[in-house]
This record gives sequence, structure tokens and C-alpha cells, in this order.
Amino acid sequence: MGIVAAAVLGVEMPQLLTGRSFHSLLSAMDEGSGLFSCLKIIPILAYLPQIHYHRPMKEFTSHSIKETEAIAAQWLADISNKYADKDEALVVGLSGHLGAGKTAFVKAVAKALGVKEEVTSPTFVLMKLYSLNPVGTFKGFPWKRLVHIDAYRLERPEELEALDWEDLVVDKNNLIMVEWPENVGLAKFAKSVKIFCKVGTGETYSFSFK
Repeated sequence: MGIVAAAVLGVEMPQLLTGRSFHSLLSAMDEGSGLFSCLKIIPILAYLPQIHYHRPMKEFTSHSIKETEAIAAQWLADISNKYADKDEALVVGLSGHLGAGKTAFVKAVAKALGVKEEVTSPTFVLMKLYSLNPVGTFKGFPWKRLVHIDAYRLERPEELEALDWEDLVVDKNNLIMVEWPENVGLAKFAKSVKIFCKVGTGETYSFSFK
């Protein structure tokens, strides 16, 4: 998955990427990913100097909420380019142990897309819906609704039927993010985007994209 980087207003990219030259970054990324085809101004990406990119796992390490927001913003820009023309919902599975940062990542996505409500894990209600109101960089985002599902207490794919799963996945306006996708068989769902979350050392979190 190509990751879309962004420039920060008033800071030139070579100066921003401390310890690593701009041209080195370009050569390190996959060719044809469209990395710099749609550079945007995203202020929170001022935190990019502290985010570490590890090849070939497409793994990002976050040391703070702000860095998680920066990673989420880059990921959103990337999926906007890749999946904007889908004629059905985009399903995203977030895997990882308890406390690995799955809900934190969904919160960062919701914030970037203009959700004003407090985003919490729907462990007991199973699903929460949020209308998206993206502005600025993400104005024109292809999805209109964020569907957040926590499958921690589920055990079989059939249990998704109670959430009107079939209706959710055929609606192209939905961005569906499912925590614990393996519990309901979504880990092998060919049409899904996969995010792997884990706790690192020193209160860090890592997010790997597939």
C-alpha cells in the first residue's frame, strides 16, 4: 500500500524530514504508489519526523496521539486514491491484542473526517454509526458514513446478520472499520483492507497496513 505523505504549511519537505533527505524518502517508497501525486497541507503531519517507516511491512510507529492522527491522515489519503471508485462499502479490519490501539486508530480516522462526537469502542452495543463531514484536505472524501464495529464478543460470521451486515457492505457510502475481524471471519475476507495494531516498547504503538 502506498502511503501518501503531506507537506506542512510553511515548512519545506527536505527541512521537515529531519535525519533523512527528501530524495532518500522518495526512493525508499514503492514506485507507482502516487506518493506525491496529491500533496496536501495537513498541519498535524508536522509530527512526521518522529514517525518511523519500516520496510517491507508498511509499519508505522506512534509515540503519541498526534502521531497516530498523522498516520491515520496519511492512510486516509491513500485509501481515498485507491478505493474511491468502489461500488460497495470499503471494509477495514483492525487486528491486535487488547489495548493495542485499534480504537485509538478509529478515533484518529473519525477526527480527520470531521466527526465531532466522542468515539468510543462499541464493545457492548457492537456497532456505532457516524456521519462524516470532512473539510479541508479531505473535502470530497468518497465515503459519507463511518461504521465502527467491535466484534470482540462475537464468535461466528452469522452474528453479523443482526447488524444488517449485507446492507452495510453493499452501500458504497460506508467506510466500515471492524475491530477483532478474525472473530467473525473477516480476516480472510478478500475485499477487506487490513490493519495490524500492536503495543511497542516505551508506550509506543505500531500500525501495519496490508
